Amino acid sequence: MESILKEIKKGMTRTRLLTYITNISSFHRIQGTKYLIDAGNYIKDVLEDSNLYVEFLDYSYRDPHPWLPPLIGWWVRDGEVYLLDKEEKILSSFSHASTAIVAHSPPGYFEGRVTYVGREKEIPEGVEVVLLDGGGILKYLEAVEKGAQAVLFFRRDAAVNALPYIGLFPTPQHLPKLKAPALTLSRRDAESIISRLAAGEEVKVKGFVDSGFTDPSPIRVIYASLSPRNDGGGLTVMTAHYCHPAGTINDNVSGAASLLLAASALSKASPAFRKRFNIAFGWVPEHYGSLPLVKRLVSEGFQVQGAINLDMVGEKQSLTGSTLYFVRPPIHMLSSFEAATYQIISHELSPKQGFHVRGIHKGRLRFDILNYEYGSDHDSFIAYGIPSVSLINWPDKYYHSSLDFIDKVDWDGLIKVAYASMKAALINSSILSVYTHYKLFVKGMDLMQVSRDGMLVELRRILYEEGLETFLRPPKEIVSKGRGIVTVGGLSRSAQSGPCLDLVKLGRSMGWLSTALILTVKLASAGIGKEGLKRAVEAELGLNVEEDVFAKIIQCLAEKGVLGEL
Repeated sequence: MESILKEIKKGMTRTRLLTYITNISSFHRIQGTKYLIDAGNYIKDVLEDSNLYVEFLDYSYRDPHPWLPPLIGWWVRDGEVYLLDKEEKILSSFSHASTAIVAHSPPGYFEGRVTYVGREKEIPEGVEVVLLDGGGILKYLEAVEKGAQAVLFFRRDAAVNALPYIGLFPTPQHLPKLKAPALTLSRRDAESIISRLAAGEEVKVKGFVDSGFTDPSPIRVIYASLSPRNDGGGLTVMTAHYCHPAGTINDNVSGAASLLLAASALSKASPAFRKRFNIAFGWVPEHYGSLPLVKRLVSEGFQVQGAINLDMVGEKQSLTGSTLYFVRPPIHMLSSFEAATYQIISHELSPKQGFHVRGIHKGRLRFDILNYEYGSDHDSFIAYGIPSVSLINWPDKYYHSSLDFIDKVDWDGLIKVAYASMKAALINSSILSVYTHYKLFVKGMDLMQVSRDGMLVELRRILYEEGLETFLRPPKEIVSKGRGIVTVGGLSRSAQSGPCLDLVKLGRSMGWLSTALILTVKLASAGIGKEGLKRAVEAELGLNVEEDVFAKIIQCLAEKGVLGEL
């Protein structure tokens, strides 16, 4: 084993990593576009020179995995916003930053007075150009309905000079309503305009977007493995999503490039070594690609022991302010795979190498462990009952913005994460003794986390000591009608009224709501009572869910056809 690990480490060079990052980030990798296909083709071209078995798995955005909204295709060439003062001033430009244009913005020219509308405020009739602090497609459609020629977005939590990454991601049903071009402004420029409007000034802008809608390109998954066959049990899958705007790096060129680095390095190792392992790699459009990939693996009888997901793993933490987190599967899915993966990765990223473990700063980089939260492709494996961990840096000052640039990459740290993940995938199944110690570690941590709430302590104790079966006791009232994920973001693209729209609004202040939705669907897969389901969700989240909020979750999922009665 030491010899193969040595070969793999030798193949993980800065030069190769820089090449992968530069090339992947050059594509404007928005879902539904041909640019994402071009990026996928590049990844496959790199892998064709390896000794891996490589294939494209194409799926449809028109008919995606159950419970994901369909998506239309899009192209973009250019776009700008000008402030009309004594001299025209460019506020944002696609030629300067790909995030200047909202993903899936319709084309058009505009000129008019700016009206700022706060996040919870209603847009007035007769507006010309609306300035919004987030809000996504629902707020965009409201602006169009009120007559807006254009919609400008900014984010109050973005870096002051950054142009945020905003997306409409419309369904085919939205197409007739997509009439106003949509662009982004930096927080500095947006707040300057808001201050001038508050002082009674009139602020005018003009601009354009050169774009259009098409049939969507395929959902393209690049799948590479050591063997073309289903060789039985013990398959470990390593994944990374390769979508998001051109020029942005950490989300998630860092994951896609480090996965490519790991796969290429493994493929160069001796064939005699490679035959000992059962590992596969998947580059996916986020959720849209990983869900059908997992469904395929399960339906074809692959015995997947677990997955390791790489997302935002390359941050220069001194600049981004982030910590590299090991995101666990839900507590009820605790496994030897999770335990061994944590043991191997945390050992590689240990204090002797300048890392931070469990909150104690020891040097350059920070590493910690986090209970399950939604937000990347580990969700797709969780939905199918497969333990999946995710490595992610969070929070990131430059997240989803034009300043998520190559200067924020920690090259040595990224290579260490790639190597640690590859090592975990290779030797995971040979380390089983660590499970008991790991369970004591995470159980103690989880009970401490809720120690001020006696009910939550008891719920988590039951989950660890007695298992999920306690919560599954009769009466069994509801059951999931399949496998998949439902999120607040997905609901925002389809909800028009009722409990689903209520959840979209609640999601603005309840960051845990999407995690709760995914857990609810997963926990109800075998049939469960409503009270047992609520208690199990609370045990996982480590917080009390209000009765009316949980009722809306159940009602919304029933309306969507996700949950049914027993």
